[in-house]
Amino acid sequence: MNDDQNKRTGDFIRSLRESLKQSQQEFADMLFVERSTVSKWENGSSFPKNESLILICEKFDLTIDELLAGERSNSKNRITRNNIILSILNKERKLKVLNKYFMTLLFIVTFLFLTYYFFTTYNSIHVYLVYGSGTDYKINDGLLIMSNEKVYFKTGKILDKNNKLVSINKIELYSINNDDKKLLFIGEPDELLVQKSDNIEIFENFKKKNFFNNIYINIKGNNNEELIKVTVKKDFNNKSLFLNLKKTANSKTINNEYYKINKDFIYNDYDNTYTLKKQDLEIVYYYETEKIIIKHRNNNITKIYNYNPTMKYMRYEIHNKDKIEIEIMNTTVLSHDEKIVFNEFKANFLDKYFSETINVN
Repeated sequence: MNDDQNKRTGDFIRSLRESLKQSQQEFADMLFVERSTVSKWENGSSFPKNESLILICEKFDLTIDELLAGERSNSKNRITRNNIILSILNKERKLKVLNKYFMTLLFIVTFLFLTYYFFTTYNSIHVYLVYGSGTDYKINDGLLIMSNEKVYFKTGKILDKNNKLVSINKIELYSINNDDKKLLFIGEPDELLVQKSDNIEIFENFKKKNFFNNIYINIKGNNNEELIKVTVKKDFNNKSLFLNLKKTANSKTINNEYYKINKDFIYNDYDNTYTLKKQDLEIVYYYETEKIIIKHRNNNITKIYNYNPTMKYMRYEIHNKDKIEIEIMNTTVLSHDEKIVFNEFKANFLDKYFSETINVN
């Protein structure tokens, strides 16, 4: 309503009240409102709500359009009253159109913002596992994280050939392709090495699969130095459109290049393991270290397999009362007897309880 309309209706309400010789308080009591509300109606600063309009019309035998027009209907004022009603309807129609335009504009702005956010954040974070071994040193749990702004690298624990922690003075991460050698990181193994955004372009090659085959770590110990070729394996990137809040053995891929575990495994978030237990069998998969431990009991004999596909290493034990037989083997170079044991292990356990055994000989 505009000010003129409010004033016209307010004057009409005043005349109706005065026709009953009522005070503003008496009039307010009759309509179940506050006295100040009646005062605002009459001076044109506000307009009656729907329920008050209906009550006033009932009390004074008026129509809504007569109350809006500020006078009772007759042949002389019908055109004026109709013009007022049309003016109100036109104003409401314009408000609806403006509201529609506003909501459309809001939708477009929101859509553009979400589109921009999606293209600047989707697939922008990549997490890689780094591991490898040489003659003197071994790396099991290196980590490389790359975003659009920074790259983080940490070697994790560095072991010697006897799997004991060693003290290292400095490590260097290189990309070596034929005669092209680029230094990516340099620092102490205990610190988190950060590559700033001004040099991040050298890591764009990580999106190319063949770049994974050219990564080396130079380890400088107290008495010797060794350049090790390492494996860089993608562990995670934010390509999922929907957040997966719960890990399930049925859908979780365990290290894409190795295993997808059987749906019967149960995930334990306390130690990040997947476990399958039966009457005579227990299988535990350690997700972070890629280690598989299998205990199989048959009568008085218990066979224990401790297998790491990444390191291509297996420890095999037979427990038969007081007798314990231990055999350690590298799965890439097997003797005749070792091959029999490993093929039995692979057929009875890996192929049976894991849906894929890629890179397992």
